[in-house]
Amino acid sequence: MQYLVSVVFDNPGLATATEMAAIDVFNDRLHADGHWVFAGGLAAPSTATVVDNRGGAAILTDRPLLAH
Repeated sequence: MQYLVSVVFDNPGLATATEMAAIDVFNDRLHADGHWVFAGGLAAPSTATVVDNRGGAAILTDRPLLAH
């Protein structure tokens, strides 16, 4: 089983130094245990284009897809 963890990080000053240290420990453990596959940055969610092909025909939306 594989999981995708998506983290929005659009306000770098939001986490405290202690929280950032805990995130680093978590990420280091993922690496050490061989679970880390990929990390990459994206632009702000407001720049997203979503392709939804669930209805048989692709629908493009120039905004993030938000689940309700």
